[in-house]
Amino acid sequence: MKLRLSEDLFTQAAEPIMRRVLGSFDAESTSNQRRWMAFFGAKPIVMVDVWSRVNPEQTMPRGAEPQHLTWMFYFLRQYNTEEVSATNAGGVDEKTFRKWVWLFIEATSYLEYPV
Repeated sequence: MKLRLSEDLFTQAAEPIMRRVLGSFDAESTSNQRRWMAFFGAKPIVMVDVWSRVNPEQTMPRGAEPQHLTWMFYFLRQYNTEEVSATNAGGVDEKTFRKWVWLFIEATSYLEYPV
């Protein structure tokens, strides 16, 4: 099933990590932008772009969800231990967290920037 991509999809996926209800990414709110960048290091529109270019429906095991991509950005930005990151990602199992983070890291590493 093809997901309908939007920034809101990724802001909702990020809510458990940020421990706040964001609704939608408010481009006008400086504090929201600052918090978002502190957690993930990339805006939701970048996550939409990465998701569409990685195309997880075709390139990954079944079950890939936007939250898994937010986990990757969170892990790369914070670089906590897996135990801490998995707990902050909503209390998921470390093995599940590791699986999806590294699948997305590997897939993202093959992307090329269009010139």
